[in-house]
Amino acid sequence: MKMKNLGTHELFKQSLSRSEGLHVLTGEERSRLQDAVLSITKDITALCGRHGIQYSLGGGSALGAVRHHGFIPWDDDIDLNVERRYLDPLCDLVEQEMGDRYSVCRPGITDQYYSSFVQIHAKGTLCREDLHTPDALCGIKIDVFPYDNTFGSGFLRFLHGIACDGISFVLSCMRMSMFRKEYLKLTHSNAEASKTIRVKALIGMFFTGTPQALMRFAQRIYRLCPDEESYYVSCPTGRGHFFGEIRPRAGLRKTVKVPYEDTEFSVTKDVRAYLKMLYGPDYMALPPEEEREQHVLYELRFK
Repeated sequence: MKMKNLGTHELFKQSLSRSEGLHVLTGEERSRLQDAVLSITKDITALCGRHGIQYSLGGGSALGAVRHHGFIPWDDDIDLNVERRYLDPLCDLVEQEMGDRYSVCRPGITDQYYSSFVQIHAKGTLCREDLHTPDALCGIKIDVFPYDNTFGSGFLRFLHGIACDGISFVLSCMRMSMFRKEYLKLTHSNAEASKTIRVKALIGMFFTGTPQALMRFAQRIYRLCPDEESYYVSCPTGRGHFFGEIRPRAGLRKTVKVPYEDTEFSVTKDVRAYLKMLYGPDYMALPPEEEREQHVLYELRFK
């Protein structure tokens, strides 16, 4: 199995059937959803600023900032990157200072939450991207991805990467097994995607007994390197997985403000090198319409 199929990101954004049960956003709905996500991000980044928590836009949000000065037109989410050391303090601050407006989903802690990164949801909203998750965990949200320390030794860094990508693969298989029927329904018109789900679900059936324990174990694997000043960091839960997201910590810490819709957010100073690493040298070119990523969406409700 190719490394790019390790997780469900590409599988569910590019290989979906739109024939059964899915909600296709109208232009007005997408605009309202973007506004809601932007409002969450403004609140969270302002909180980061007040408490000295450094963040940067990640993934497609960084690409949108550079290429479109805001959202990618057909997209509707925002990703933030933070060093792992800031993740728990940020979650605690959101709950303490903004608990009336936002809830936090933490891997291995929040019951029935099976993503490996943090999500911050706006209470009183609904943006259902799957059928198996309770409404309380399906609000309009932003994603927060931690960058983890990794080892200076090339050999130890390689072993760390194998362990991180291995446990991420196991988690993906576990999710495939737990929610196999839903995923097969989403991809029934794509034989290759359906085959991938069946194979991974078969592997995952051996790990579905204690999903939260496995989630906590994965977090320990990601955090194996204790050096908070390690030269290299990586984001094993990001779209590039461990080996596709290794970068010097110094680059992560140097940020600049860039325009984003009607405001400004931080990106890393080496954002163009980061985007080239994730999307290739032609990241500024618009992809063909049939290759544009799309989210699964069943139901949408604003406040």
